[in-house]
Amino acid sequence: MLVCIICLVAAVILCRKLVKDGIIKEKKTIYILMAIEIVGLVMVIASGLKNLSVSKSSILRPEAGEGEEILEYEVETSDYNGPVEITVDDKTLSNEEIEKLFQKAIEEIDSSILGENANLNEVVKPLNPKRSYCNKLVKATWEFGDGDVIMSDGQIDYTQVDKSQIIPVKVLLKCEGVEYLYSFDLQIVPPGVTSRAGIEAYVNKYVGNEKSEKVNLPGEVGSEKIKWKLPKQYDGLILMALGLVFIIMIPYIEAYMGQKEVAARQQQMELEYPNIVGQLAIYIGVGLGIRDAIRRIGKSYENENIENCYGKKIIVELSRELEDGVSEYVAMEHMANKSNNKNYRKLALLLQQTGRQGNEKLVEALEREDILAFEMRQNNAKKAGEEASTKLLFPMVGLFVVIMIMVIVPALLKMQSL
Repeated sequence: MLVCIICLVAAVILCRKLVKDGIIKEKKTIYILMAIEIVGLVMVIASGLKNLSVSKSSILRPEAGEGEEILEYEVETSDYNGPVEITVDDKTLSNEEIEKLFQKAIEEIDSSILGENANLNEVVKPLNPKRSYCNKLVKATWEFGDGDVIMSDGQIDYTQVDKSQIIPVKVLLKCEGVEYLYSFDLQIVPPGVTSRAGIEAYVNKYVGNEKSEKVNLPGEVGSEKIKWKLPKQYDGLILMALGLVFIIMIPYIEAYMGQKEVAARQQQMELEYPNIVGQLAIYIGVGLGIRDAIRRIGKSYENENIENCYGKKIIVELSRELEDGVSEYVAMEHMANKSNNKNYRKLALLLQQTGRQGNEKLVEALEREDILAFEMRQNNAKKAGEEASTKLLFPMVGLFVVIMIMVIVPALLKMQSL
């Protein structure tokens, strides 16, 4: 118990330190870890309470029919200190109790053997013989005549039933080595030609008597005409339905993928934005004009792999427009429209308005924007860390489930063995 308390306290201290250091950001993670520790502590306490309840002088024997129970104990003697196993048999029944169980088993047989049949004088459906009665205390062995008509599991071979016949039934009941024979008769009658059992019996008998290579299915069963059809196959219909569902879902899937792609594009542009603003501030700060600064930045990006760098692509396109002689105002307008991002639109507006006031004002504005972009970069990094922490919850939950399975499954297996 002391070790468990120490483990719990250590877990609390470590979790507080991890939260303080920023390693764990999600409270859910702390809750899961604490839940694991608390469950372990509860299990240890339950085990200790169970150990306290053990009597030193007696062991409670299992009830009759529950089977033997294997108990594990820790013992201490002058020469041995360790585990031992004790096998405790279940209770034995007196002759009077066994006799009562036989009578109760007979009552259960009478109430269940008929299955869906109305009575024993007109059996047309399978019977329901069980292998045990009285909560498995009484075992039963069934014998239906010579076994040709009624099988041991109660199924009836209707091809052997041409007319009504009486079948003797014997059931041998056993309980703790004592045996009791119970017997009765029932009458099997041929099933009607309009029932499934009757049709199957007639057709199977008809087919069995046909010795030719090709068997013709009968056109009538008794006085009833019959039409033969193969079972309906729904595979094609299911496939068509799935195809229709997929067709209906395509617009939604494309819209979802489009939204996801747009979100990824915007996220990538925001990641590139602080670097672009910083470079502009540096180039304009050393005396270059807006046109020359953008052209230099665009040239440097052209030498890089910018296939998935959407912010850099916008600057490259802006650089090429300026090289083609497009005015700075119009080029900035084009950049704002193409980017569809508030930060790039703000940058274009800043270059349009502040650029006319001279490099000094523009550098100040870009430096302020660079500070804001740096803060945005920090927020993005923090957000990415929180998302990564959230994703870590799934393997932690999986680990928690595995631990619970390792604890619960052995207990369930032991209970079943008892």
